[in-house]
Amino acid sequence: MDCAGISKKVENEIYTLKVKSSTRLNISTCWKYFSEVLNDNGNIIFGVSCCNHCLKCIIDKMKMDSGKIIDYGTKNLNDHTRHCSPDVSSSSQVRITSLLNRSSKDYK
Repeated sequence: MDCAGISKKVENEIYTLKVKSSTRLNISTCWKYFSEVLNDNGNIIFGVSCCNHCLKCIIDKMKMDSGKIIDYGTKNLNDHTRHCSPDVSSSSQVRITSLLNRSSKDYK
């Protein structure tokens, strides 16, 4: 399923959001703008984050058949955060990059 399909299921409350804790692993407060998406079984949909403001889903990483994680999230999340939440400072954007790099290492 693509991000538009996932977003639609979030809007229709078929899928739910798991808000990331701003205190867990020193996650930047800018992550309060994005949530992990839980499918109808309550499992996290890997590599997808959802904007808490507009409910648009963004792919932030993908797992290849080889097991390698490819991280797409930095640019997509930064661009979307600036567009949807302009009150987030540019220094917060650097912390998003740092978190994504840390997260992708956890899956290798």
